Amino acid sequence: MPAVQNVNVSNKAKTGSWNKINNSVSGLGSDMTVKTDDACVVLLVKNGNRWNLSVSDPTNGSISTTKVYINGVAHDVTFPTGDDKGKTVTLDIE
Repeated sequence: MPAVQNVNVSNKAKTGSWNKINNSVSGLGSDMTVKTDDACVVLLVKNGNRWNLSVSDPTNGSISTTKVYINGVAHDVTFPTGDDKGKTVTLDIE
């Protein structure tokens, strides 16, 4: 089993760590958990009572789809292809 590698993350108000083995973020507060099916870059921005969820494939195209779970709710993300390959996908979620 590979060693766990942690990377610091921030949501502007709180910081946590990224566990590369189980693709989950901790330390964002007791009211939020974030998990992904694949290694990807996730940005959450609070917009009133909604969230803007931006997801990017750091491998620039090896992932075609993934799921991002926020508080256990799955959000399907389909990455662009063709000329838009590698661009960030942004979803408006509650």
